[in-house]
This record gives sequence, C-alpha cells and structure tokens, in this order.
Amino acid sequence: MAFKLNRKNIINIVVSLISFFVAYFGVQYFLNTKETSKIERQLKQASDDLNTRLPMQTDAFSRLDSTTSIDHHTFKYYYTLLDIEKAAVNMDTVNKYVKPELLRNARTNPDLQGFRDYGITLEYVYYDKNGKYVTTIMATKEDYSNF
Repeated sequence: MAFKLNRKNIINIVVSLISFFVAYFGVQYFLNTKETSKIERQLKQASDDLNTRLPMQTDAFSRLDSTTSIDHHTFKYYYTLLDIEKAAVNMDTVNKYVKPELLRNARTNPDLQGFRDYGITLEYVYYDKNGKYVTTIMATKEDYSNF
C-alpha cells in the first residue's frame, strides 16, 4: 500500500510536528527554569550565610559590610573604604591596581570555583567612610575565563 499525501495526512504530519516541538521546548524550558531556580537558591543561601558573619574588616583599608545575590547570575559584595573619602580616591589607581587584583582573585581563588562554574558575575561595590558611593568593579564570566 502506497502512502498518499492527502489533506488528512498533511494535517496529521503538521500536528505531530507542532506537538513534538511544543513538548521538546516545554521540557527544555522546564529544565532550564529548574536549574536557574536552584542556582538562585544557592546564591541566596551563600549570601545569607556570609552576611551572618558581617561586617568584617578585610584589610587595613576596607570592610566587607554585606552581600546580596541578584537573580541567578550576579553576586554583589558591598564594601566600605575605611578612613577614606570619595574625593581622595584616585580612580586611575583603582583601575591600575585594585581591579586587576580583584580579577586575579576571581580567576584563581578556590572559594570562588562555584561562581566560575556557573558563570556568575561578581560585583564589588565600594562606598567611602561617609557612605557615599565610590565605584563598582565587576568580574564577569568573560573576565575570569579569559586569562
């Protein structure tokens, strides 16, 4: 018996293809959403855990005050520059010395491996001793994977 391409068969083929694509992309969306939710929960938990130990002076010049996670792709650290006012911050020095050191740390610190594995953007937000915003330094997936 030969297969005839009539209107009924064409409709069945089209409906089957549409059903397949809807099911395939629906499952992919569900799996990606489930993984995204898991990452969001892990980032929030990491932030909550770290925040229980903060504020903490990290060196002679800065104090880590708090952290937060944003969605499933960003983790923020909020720092205060101790005894430094915004006007005294030399951004050339920050870009020449501080940013490269933060990027090196993002690339090599074993404690940040989980962030690297999921391509999490790390943001370091700095405020002066009076609470005035100074700068934000970001370490993106591209920054720490291309070294």
